[in-house]
Amino acid sequence: MYKYDIGNSSARFVRTTVFESLAGFDETITAGEDYDFQSRLNAAGYKTGFVEPEAQHLGEPTSFWEHIRAGFCHLREQEP
Repeated sequence: MYKYDIGNSSARFVRTTVFESLAGFDETITAGEDYDFQSRLNAAGYKTGFVEPEAQHLGEPTSFWEHIRAGFCHLREQEP
């Protein structure tokens, strides 16, 4: 959905030296640490490349309401 949109993408593979130079993922963030890391990569001037193959997530909800139902059902399963 966000292919080639550097503001809404997140790096999947980086050199260890780059990862360490940016202090890796921020472990104080509870969600979106990959986007935070990408933002720091961008701010530091690193380039991000893209590949043609795309990820396909089979069996995942494909609409807003499917996501809501899946989340709601998941919460109900956790009730005592």
